[in-house]
Amino acid sequence: MRSALKNYLASVAWLATTIFNIARRKPRSFVLSVSLTIVLLVMKFLAMVLPLKVVLLAASEGIPSYTPFIDAEDKFLWIAGLAIGAVVAFVLVQMLESVVKRICVAAGTDLMAKSADMQLVPNQVERTGIYFIQMSSLAADGAFFATGMVLYAILTPLTFAAYLGTVLSSLALGSLFVIVGQRWGLGGLHRAITQHTSAYLSFNSTVIFFICFLVILLPFFAGWELNMLVALISIVLLRRTLSALTGAIATSVKLVASHNLVDALMFREKQLVQVKSIQEQTSESMFAPKKRRELASALLAQGGVESKVDDVIWLDPVVAGTLSFIVHCDDKSCFHLQVYPPSKSHIAMNEEALFAVMGRESLPAPKLIGEMRYGDFICRLLTAGEGNSPAAKDWNSKLRDAVVRIASVSPREDLVAIYSSTRPLPYQTLTDEFIDRVKIALNGKKEQRLFETFKRDLPVLRERIALMPLSIGNSNMARVHSVLEDDGFATFLYWGQWSLEPLGAGVMLSTSTLTYVECLEKLRELRPDLPASLSVADLLTARHVQVLIQCIQKQSFASALETIREIVALDQHRASMLSAAE
Repeated sequence: MRSALKNYLASVAWLATTIFNIARRKPRSFVLSVSLTIVLLVMKFLAMVLPLKVVLLAASEGIPSYTPFIDAEDKFLWIAGLAIGAVVAFVLVQMLESVVKRICVAAGTDLMAKSADMQLVPNQVERTGIYFIQMSSLAADGAFFATGMVLYAILTPLTFAAYLGTVLSSLALGSLFVIVGQRWGLGGLHRAITQHTSAYLSFNSTVIFFICFLVILLPFFAGWELNMLVALISIVLLRRTLSALTGAIATSVKLVASHNLVDALMFREKQLVQVKSIQEQTSESMFAPKKRRELASALLAQGGVESKVDDVIWLDPVVAGTLSFIVHCDDKSCFHLQVYPPSKSHIAMNEEALFAVMGRESLPAPKLIGEMRYGDFICRLLTAGEGNSPAAKDWNSKLRDAVVRIASVSPREDLVAIYSSTRPLPYQTLTDEFIDRVKIALNGKKEQRLFETFKRDLPVLRERIALMPLSIGNSNMARVHSVLEDDGFATFLYWGQWSLEPLGAGVMLSTSTLTYVECLEKLRELRPDLPASLSVADLLTARHVQVLIQCIQKQSFASALETIREIVALDQHRASMLSAAE
């Protein structure tokens, strides 16, 4: 609790200090931008109120009782004047937004030029301007909110009391949940505030508006005297001040989250220091040693495993941004705990889509013991044998067995439909527009002729790839991504980045003809769907096409040209063999 309170107070102190230092170093620009932003907020308020007033005045017979200061003979002049005022306010809003942006960008650029001699991040001039705008907006929003509260105190003291009470209560409760939410078992509220700040602020703003709106209407229900114009202005002012307050809090959160970059760009004495992301901080608190042991025990119980957890040890993750742990149990059995944060949940969902159709037992994948949501994280527990990867000396044979096992599985039609509904199959990727991206790397007539030959034969190649049997590909098939199961076979822990590819494209061990011959012989025994005409040359072509697609996607066009050369040479070899056979 002390640490959380300390961090919270440090964030508030940093925000106040930074705004003060920026105002001290660029006083004219800061004061001018804040002043113009306040005027901008007032113009936005008028641009919302004046059109309503015009409509109410024009629609009323005679002069409304809540505007006794308007004479009947001047009604049209008031309508015209208020309409013109609304248009002027709207135009000023557009102009002021542009002017404030220019002032802040110029001031931010000057601050950055004095504080950073090297490029720290891409587009750092624009970023510095944005930070200056955010600082100015924060100060302006605060001033506008304070002014609005003063007007409320003058116009409707009852609404002022209700408004101030709900705002202070909301801020106090929100701060309390941020500081002690995890400790008091209110992790859901803590995550809602820290990870879904915009949604939380929007909900809070709606609740405050609803309460204050009822208070504004209370005099009408109770029969008290209240000017309708005052009530109308109170409602619009409520909406605008709430927007300013919400904007100030949201801006504060963004600035604090980027405080290391803000300091480095704006102040010469500050260096760019890597800080923990919100996700990393959340992971540290939610998956501390004691909590991850409890999580592993719960997943074991979910799967009906009676083993007791001895320890849960950190593993460097295979997929960046995820968390991995090896779970050691009292009976020497091991399990692999995978944790997917919200930003990587799509990988977990893709893996679930694969095994919902194919089943884990059909592929070299570990058995799923249990799965649950822990906060916003997806957690899965998988078997891991004794927790060891295959020995390096045995890896080639283990990988070859796994490759044959994967290639021997024919993807079901519904899996093909699921995949092709969102991603193109390789033959669909080989469009003329896609291949033409290589043109930029062509150098000389020889490469030009090679490329033209490939383009001429592209329709035939595309048709050949389209007719080839499909197999399931997995980009995470390194030795360190596998575990040795009790039956002696290697299984691969991660399948979330699977794909469908022509047989031979990505799962064969190498491009050596001997390996392809061996694999093809075994596959003919295991896959009756393989056509008799399927040859080693077809597998090699599929492999080259896969490499070509990857090279073009990575803009490695020189490598793509080399792959095109290999494809053309292979086609010429195939043609010569067919001619000799005839």
